[in-house]
Amino acid sequence: PGPRRPSRGAVPTDGGPGRDAADAQPVRIDLLFTAAFAGHWKTSESKDAVPAAFRINGEVFEGRFRLWGQGSRYLKHTKRRSFQLEVPADTPLRLRPGGPGLRRVLLLSLFEDQYRLAYYSTIRLLGPLGLWYPHATLAEVRCRD
Repeated sequence: PGPRRPSRGAVPTDGGPGRDAADAQPVRIDLLFTAAFAGHWKTSESKDAVPAAFRINGEVFEGRFRLWGQGSRYLKHTKRRSFQLEVPADTPLRLRPGGPGLRRVLLLSLFEDQYRLAYYSTIRLLGPLGLWYPHATLAEVRCRD
């Protein structure tokens, strides 16, 4: 019958590498949509990088995004929209003080998949490498003035 799919909402909670309960404070990541990025979100299915900005705990960063999946004019109709955030080398992203400087962040399943396969697979792959940060969550998507 093929591989077994994880049950809805199945997320490993074994406390493996990358999970430090004492430091598991949420990190707020706000995407700041420009008109160009919003247009790319609605219409593009290509993996072209587009400039965009984001804010983490009040500090604004400029970067580039690559989008995957089908977009829609309305967020409620967008499904399986994932993207990669690319940060310039001279300003690496640190999710917490003393943490590693990141240049690329891949956020999978921005909106819920039917089976959450990409999300589940990512945890299984990155957890043992100590590269999974469960406290980094996307909290809000809104347009920049």
